[in-house]
Amino acid sequence: MDTLNLKPVFLPNQRADASVFWLGLGLIAALDALRLTITGGIGLLPWFIVLFFLAVLHANRLRDAGRPALALIVPLILGIAAKLIIGLIAMMVDYMPTFMAFLESQGVDTNDPVQTQAAAFDPGLQRAHEAYLTNNPEILRDMMVAGAWPSTWAFWIVVGLVARWFARQPSRA
Repeated sequence: MDTLNLKPVFLPNQRADASVFWLGLGLIAALDALRLTITGGIGLLPWFIVLFFLAVLHANRLRDAGRPALALIVPLILGIAAKLIIGLIAMMVDYMPTFMAFLESQGVDTNDPVQTQAAAFDPGLQRAHEAYLTNNPEILRDMMVAGAWPSTWAFWIVVGLVARWFARQPSRA
């Protein structure tokens, strides 16, 4: 029985066959879930560490398949794009009731779509809204936390779809 070699998951210039590649993706996804659980999605350094190990693993898989390692940018770019789009949508969905409550506190009838839209583009109201967010930083933190898990799911689904393609490439034995 072969011994389990996890070097390709964490060290560059290795070769990762399809089995090690899938195992590595699972380990890195688990580390990412741990990162989210501990930090709540706040902080870039742990996220960059996850991206680094993901890039190393993809480069090692591509090296094993005899493909150019530069193709590792495909899952990273697509995954980050999905993460940003879904994260922004989740944050806006979470923030919308707070924004509507703010508008109502400023005397805007939120049942009137024309008045609501006009208020949203009023420079004076925008300054008041900026001051409101500055004085209530927990609102922004809550909004970021609300987008953390949905964006992470989107990222890993996209990475997993690209990984299926990478894993199916035959090893260069």
